[in-house]
Amino acid sequence: MCGIIGYLGERSAAPIIMESLKRLEYRGYDSAGVAIFNEADGQTSVVKSAAKVDTLVERLTEEMPAGRLGIGHTRWATHGRPTVINAHPHTDCHKQIMVIHNGIIENFAELRKDLQAKGHVFISETDTEVVPHLIEEFDKGDLVAAVREALAKLRGAYAMVIFSQRDPDLLIGARLNAPLVVGIGDKEWFVASDITAVIPYTKKVLLLGEGLLGVWFITGIRVRLAAVALVSVGPLALLLTGPVGLLSAADLLGLWAGLELAAAASVVLVSLRRPDLGLRLLIVGAMASALILVGLAFVYATAGNG
Repeated sequence: MCGIIGYLGERSAAPIIMESLKRLEYRGYDSAGVAIFNEADGQTSVVKSAAKVDTLVERLTEEMPAGRLGIGHTRWATHGRPTVINAHPHTDCHKQIMVIHNGIIENFAELRKDLQAKGHVFISETDTEVVPHLIEEFDKGDLVAAVREALAKLRGAYAMVIFSQRDPDLLIGARLNAPLVVGIGDKEWFVASDITAVIPYTKKVLLLGEGLLGVWFITGIRVRLAAVALVSVGPLALLLTGPVGLLSAADLLGLWAGLELAAAASVVLVSLRRPDLGLRLLIVGAMASALILVGLAFVYATAGNG
């Protein structure tokens, strides 16, 4: 099983990514890699290793990439040998879009053939590399829409974390038949394959629902959680409690009400299977949100009186 970690926040991403990869070593792996967006020059530093994470850490320590957006991955080879080229992250023709992936894309061969016919150039043997190229193919200026279109083409299982250096304030996660958790810190987000990677940084962890796309973006210097109201509505199923005990009723109530922070940020949840539902799902989700908020308030009040 591959290990996945993504970070977006106000701290330097590289040390968090490195420490998290060390905590994911227990999953087994044969290669590793990281991508850190460098705000100073607007470029992404990609470092890979076909050896242990320690080797990767040594290389990163020599010249630590600056930036508050990054992803990291430990790979267990399924398609392609355990080499530096096959290690994640993978990118598109213009090296703008970065993708890490856990799972198997069953129809990657036909997708790759179609993309090659359109001029896309592949450098690895992996199934994952089709994803950034698909996103590139669909990207008409709206990264989230392009990711959604790309994922709709995939068959198989995946947990992914994605970013583009054209949108450095945005981090995307998606899952289908593979786990992906979201850690909520102080003005920061963590997206990982399991809670082991994020537990040193936050005890507030959500499980991204099956078949969902999560988008976390910051438009100011502080973070606010919003739109977590779409819970178990039709094809949407965001599990807010995560592993038992990680979020109390009081925590959830506080998140739901918002933390009254200075600047705006959002979590946008998009159904990968039924994007056509649009506004109707948002309305139903808002109604469900109101009901659940009342229920949480009751639980919180009861607990306080007990």
